[in-house]
Amino acid sequence: MVVEVEAPNAKVAEQTIKEDVKPTEPKENPTIRTYTEEEFKHKLDVAVGKGLESISQRLTVEQKATIAAKAEADAVRAENLAQQEHIQSIIKETQEALSDDPDRRDAYTNKLNRLKEDLKRTRDEADLQRREGVVAQKEKDMALAVTAREFMDKYGVPLKELEGCGSGTEMELKALRWRLDNPETKEKEEVPEFDSPISSGGGIADKEFIDKISTGKLPMTKENVGRLKKLGIG
Repeated sequence: MVVEVEAPNAKVAEQTIKEDVKPTEPKENPTIRTYTEEEFKHKLDVAVGKGLESISQRLTVEQKATIAAKAEADAVRAENLAQQEHIQSIIKETQEALSDDPDRRDAYTNKLNRLKEDLKRTRDEADLQRREGVVAQKEKDMALAVTAREFMDKYGVPLKELEGCGSGTEMELKALRWRLDNPETKEKEEVPEFDSPISSGGGIADKEFIDKISTGKLPMTKENVGRLKKLGIG
């Protein structure tokens, strides 16, 4: 009779092998960072701040140029006034010389005539500058009217909000502020999650869109502002 004898260490070895084999743990997929509403609003504030700062800087440059032009005009007026005062002093001096010295009288008379001609030329130039200034102002008004229409179409801002602006930059600044204070009243569309690879517009994912807006790499256009509103920002 054959007796089967189980090796004494078989169960121990089997148990040891089972203990050594650890179950495979599922790999964790890398998570994409999500943003809270406060973080989104902070990023929007940073982006808007940079956009307004850029526009304000351009506006400052235009204002400085305007101030310089006014200073130049004031200098011309001051020069004309000084020349008139000088001629008046020559007239007085000539009158004093007329009674006793014909040669001196003639010399001063000739000098006075030359100054009068110089003054006439100066006045002619000033008149020309004035006329050119009128033309330039009309051209500027026409250009501002065209710019206003562009911003009305781009931002939906009413014309009354842009009245009184002296430059296109100032106009854009007011239009942008109005746009941010007056979001579009369109029906809300169903928008994917913030970190979904599906874009809500513009060809890039929402996270990349927010990052670029917050760093100033994307302009605050009407479309981008609208997309921010769809994402619940602002």
